[in-house]
Amino acid sequence: WLSTYNSGPSKTSLAGRTVSIPNASVAVCGGTTPSALRDAAGGKLMADGLLSRMLICNVHSEKTLGEDTVPDARAAALFDQILENLINMSHGATLRLSADASAIYREFCSWLTARMRGEENNHLAGTLGKWFGSWPRLALIYHLTECAAHGQEVIDGREVSAGIAAQVTRFFHWQLTHQLEFWNETMSAKVGRSFAQIISRYILANEDMETLNFRDHIARPHWAAVDKLKPWEIKEAILTLIN
Repeated sequence: WLSTYNSGPSKTSLAGRTVSIPNASVAVCGGTTPSALRDAAGGKLMADGLLSRMLICNVHSEKTLGEDTVPDARAAALFDQILENLINMSHGATLRLSADASAIYREFCSWLTARMRGEENNHLAGTLGKWFGSWPRLALIYHLTECAAHGQEVIDGREVSAGIAAQVTRFFHWQLTHQLEFWNETMSAKVGRSFAQIISRYILANEDMETLNFRDHIARPHWAAVDKLKPWEIKEAILTLIN
């Protein structure tokens, strides 16, 4: 999955024969509940960096009955036309940022670097580190979508406008609020934080303690609690203590 995130040539063996894929690229989209994602992502997904490459949207449902409305047929038709135009576009064009768009991207990188330096959550910092590359990817998508909406072909050497660059930057500022909630609330399990509080009280109750080690001060005196935790919940609790 990590290799298909970057796309590129790929080979795989199926039923005794090798299949070559000129450009293997996969987009993963979906929705789930926070608890289901936390359980699924608590192990390898957090360790290998795949989760850090995902753009998260936290949806909070309002306690309302909703309202029946007539579908916007014009918007649906335009959306279908944009997708069809994207599929039919010729490939191989090289695009560049305009001078103003480049300035916006440099300003975004400076903001992102400063934000990473002050981030205590290692997982969130890792996610932010991927955005230096995600910004140009999204700028490309915005540009192609705009061309498709106007029925235009992508021309080699065409510049991505400052307007699109500003849109992409606004998107990532919005995305940060969702990533903060995701990593500090959804993925920081309550059970892990509760255990961190237990250890904190233990430290405060033992004023003569000069060092803290997992075996003697965490596992042995609190084994009943430790035994109920998943490995990544224990790690989260330790990271909370360190922070």
